[in-house]
Amino acid sequence: MKKRGFTLAEVLITLGIIGIVAALTLPSLIANYQKQLTIARLKETTNLIAQMYTLSEANNGFSDTWELNNVNSDTLFDFLNEYIFPYIKTTKTCKESELINCGWDLDKGKTLSGSSFTSWSGNKAAAVLPNGTSLIFVTRSSYSYIIVFLDINGKAPPNILGKDVFRMNFYYNGTRGFDYGAPADYSRDELINTPNYGCKEGINGTYCLMLIMQDGWEIAPDYPW
Repeated sequence: MKKRGFTLAEVLITLGIIGIVAALTLPSLIANYQKQLTIARLKETTNLIAQMYTLSEANNGFSDTWELNNVNSDTLFDFLNEYIFPYIKTTKTCKESELINCGWDLDKGKTLSGSSFTSWSGNKAAAVLPNGTSLIFVTRSSYSYIIVFLDINGKAPPNILGKDVFRMNFYYNGTRGFDYGAPADYSRDELINTPNYGCKEGINGTYCLMLIMQDGWEIAPDYPW
């Protein structure tokens, strides 16, 4: 009995179908993988920061007693070396003039509203964690807290607040604790729609980390991914 093989036309049709299916499913698979990677890195990094805060308070007293008044460009790095860096493992720390060495090119970063990271006025310093996350610390003399931005993949794109960059706040000097970029009692609607800070296309994206946490460490279908 003569065996019949596939004709060239049949092979090409089959390959074409496989290509179409791959083109339809690959973007979704890649997006889902990126979302899961983002969640995993965020969980790991925020846990490290929470542990750091606990250790620092155990050695230095509650953060509302960290009396370094009017943190400025001359004192920020010293403040971090005393209260932050000894309690979290870093591979590199950078003063303001060295931010690029810690993965921060402020000219390339954007918020969800399209504004540049260069709008982050204030005194700055940075660090890199062993998991590849880059941190930048921003404060002004009038603040009793330090803004901390986490870039979970360092120099790699997209460098967008709410996509791979997220915000936390460290409180000291009269106010104790830290938060995840937004008040813990905010509703989901407030986290999304608050002008200037909401996690929504066209708004800044400051509250995106808190939104992800409130959604049970999930990137929901309406998230501005």
